[in-house]
Amino acid sequence: MLKKKIDNLINWLFGREINPSILQFFRYLISGGVATMTDVSALFVLTHFFHVHYLLAAAFAFLSGTTVNYFLNITIVFESSGQVQREFPLFAMIGMGGLLWTEVILWILVDKIGFYVMLAKIVAIILVLNWNFFMRKKFVFREGKSKSVKLDDKRNRVLMIAATPFFSDRGCHIRIYNMAKYLNKFGLEVRVCTYFNGSDVEGINVKRIKNVSWYKRVAPGFSWGKLWLDIKLIFLCCKQIMCFQPNVIIAHMYEGLGIGYMAKKLAFSNVPIITDLQAELEEEFLNYNKNLPAVIRSFFVCLSKIFINRCDWITISSENVEVKIRNVFKRKDRITIVSDGIDLDMFERVFRAEKSETNNQEKAIADWKGEKKLLVYIGGLSENKGIGKLIRSFGKIVSDKFDWKLLVGGFGEDEEELKKFVLDHNLGNYIYFLGRVSYFDLPIFLAMADAGIDPKYNSTESSGKLANLMAARLPIICFDNVYNRSRLEENGYYLKDFFELEKVLAKIGREERINYNLEDLAEEKEIAKLSKIIERLIIKSNKR
Repeated sequence: MLKKKIDNLINWLFGREINPSILQFFRYLISGGVATMTDVSALFVLTHFFHVHYLLAAAFAFLSGTTVNYFLNITIVFESSGQVQREFPLFAMIGMGGLLWTEVILWILVDKIGFYVMLAKIVAIILVLNWNFFMRKKFVFREGKSKSVKLDDKRNRVLMIAATPFFSDRGCHIRIYNMAKYLNKFGLEVRVCTYFNGSDVEGINVKRIKNVSWYKRVAPGFSWGKLWLDIKLIFLCCKQIMCFQPNVIIAHMYEGLGIGYMAKKLAFSNVPIITDLQAELEEEFLNYNKNLPAVIRSFFVCLSKIFINRCDWITISSENVEVKIRNVFKRKDRITIVSDGIDLDMFERVFRAEKSETNNQEKAIADWKGEKKLLVYIGGLSENKGIGKLIRSFGKIVSDKFDWKLLVGGFGEDEEELKKFVLDHNLGNYIYFLGRVSYFDLPIFLAMADAGIDPKYNSTESSGKLANLMAARLPIICFDNVYNRSRLEENGYYLKDFFELEKVLAKIGREERINYNLEDLAEEKEIAKLSKIIERLIIKSNKR
């Protein structure tokens, strides 16, 4: 084998066994040398013997050199996956990137620092040589990993893209988790690509971008730092598309769609994309990034409208957002509501009254609560969730004779401000901040309550909180809108305004429990809809 003969020659020249990685780099140098000779020779022959214009000749010569380099790479340097139609364009793009780096390095060293041009060229060659080698090793050939990856051909594969620090006990993370969990249960093989800063969840196969030490944010919303994380996520997803070979991509939120679309193009793949949306993008910006300049919001909204028509199907979490999505998505028959269902397996703990490691905290809450009834809110602590208005309204009606106390769990951008309000108004005896609550401990705290509340007034977003409160069989206070009515029907305690809070609370008895019809809201039933969409797209894709 040619590769082995070259390795033996290099070992003989050095008089000892050379590290395999160094041997590989030497073989890459040989490949590059032959490719360069091909490039130069083709340019010389075309211009001197065939009188082709030098620019056209240079382009043809570059393509010839790149082609020779590619085939030498897969013969003596790396192991190919055999998918030339995917590998070669990416191989050539990295070469073009190397050419761009050469120009930048020469400009900096010659124009800005004053290096002699030939010396600068030598520096550029060394740097770009390493760039090309390591980029091709990581993103094109991956050391033959595509051959060694054991894929179960009997199971269809789903790649989920979550441009968020999954898992961080946020509403969208719970939706992603339940989708992955039940799709696995339906026999699909699911892999989630996400940011570095989240918790791994048992039973979910997660691939993360590498750590970015300066990025600490876990709360929802836009930040400029996320753009760097998204670039890293594009390359991670590109790599996973090539080695995991998914049958379908599920991209969560608009950001995930943009990442998924660019990743699949970089991987030269036609894998279909399902986009899962929970709200309209402009509303998300207004809810989480009020101070973002309007021109930037408009840019991202316009971009989302372009990308949204590049996906093959859209799933949405509620009817609230359906009208706005229909206005921008051209395939009206490919919009499906997959509601936030209830993980009945997990909520069985409520009825079995299981204990957990939170016993000390439970005791502290019980001592603080005393003989009062307990109203619970567990969710995001940001004004757009309605929690600020709830706390201020609750603060106005409390007194020693008032029969209720408020338990607040969760985290968010307005958490410190809300705590300060409670402290400044001496409401600590009536409002208790639980801190961040693990989703898997949620049933325990809901079991302690006498009623639950979802204080969000109106939104295109669905409400996962509502489903969880229903699973705990709590009386639920919420605003009177189409989504809440469709879930609770006549079992809800409806508000028109927070001024009615005291009157509504007075209607709720101690330890009152409601037997909601949970069968139609089982998460498994909702994800079955998604499973059918995946099956349909795979069948269509296989016919191409």
